[in-house]
Amino acid sequence: MTSERSSSPAVAVSVIVPVYNREKLIADTLESLLSQRFDGFEVIVVDDGSTDGTADIVKTFSDRERRIRYVPQENAGPGAARNRGIGEACGAWIAFLDSDDLWEPDKLSNFATVVEANPRIDFLHTNWQALYLDGTRSKPRDTKNFDALSSKTHLLSSFSLKTSTIMLRRDLLDRIGGYFYTDSPLYEDFHLFWRAVMEASAIGYVQSCDTVVVQTKNSLGRSLTPETNTKAKIFAMDRVRRWIEERSLPSDYSRIFTMRIYREFQVLFRLLIRAKAFASLRQEFGNCSRLLSPARAARALVSSAVDELRQSA
Repeated sequence: MTSERSSSPAVAVSVIVPVYNREKLIADTLESLLSQRFDGFEVIVVDDGSTDGTADIVKTFSDRERRIRYVPQENAGPGAARNRGIGEACGAWIAFLDSDDLWEPDKLSNFATVVEANPRIDFLHTNWQALYLDGTRSKPRDTKNFDALSSKTHLLSSFSLKTSTIMLRRDLLDRIGGYFYTDSPLYEDFHLFWRAVMEASAIGYVQSCDTVVVQTKNSLGRSLTPETNTKAKIFAMDRVRRWIEERSLPSDYSRIFTMRIYREFQVLFRLLIRAKAFASLRQEFGNCSRLLSPARAARALVSSAVDELRQSA
């Protein structure tokens, strides 16, 4: 790592930080931004109706650092908070950083290097590692399979993207016709990022581990049942699939999400069979028939039942 601070007037970045009741973590997040060795950025902290000391902490930073802006709003969820930040942003690039995650000092410098080497890139993500509750860190994610991590098919076929690793050109956001959906608090980020991947001119990947994803006790995903989580995945994937059809995008994209929805219904059916929740199973079978087809729903249900019988034998 170089110790010299660099800046590039050709690349201006707006970093969107949605926050809700993070008084114990937001200072570390903002300090990681101020440690960047790249100067051409602004930070927009959207306070989504915090009721603890978050506002005072953020205002302390914004009072002493002109690049940090504090934007309060009534509680409306992370998607709405990110949308507000995008609306306030001035940069040609939009980056996202969750209020409990961290960036390493060379995050933006490495971004600028990659983008200046390939100006066609309009979607960029980076390697990352997890920081656990006991203070230990995971190994960085795979850095060897560069082709897959810059492949549209790979990114659309997995949940490998992390919000705090992603940066998008503003005009790419404009091309995909909008922001994060706000009628569900889960996977609204993947819904936007999958759309952006499909419409991107070129995808860039930074192999260095520039992002630290903090594992917190009170994250939304940890508080939900597996059934609720799986249904939220299906909701997001089906919405993306309908968007693909509305835009007449390549049918290969639609097939990817059709198969993913099928697999998630298999997971959901197994969970409901295990719980003996047969009324819910009947309802979800109907949903699967509607989203896919009665024949596919039947295959998914039979395969799930067989798997459960094998495991219980």
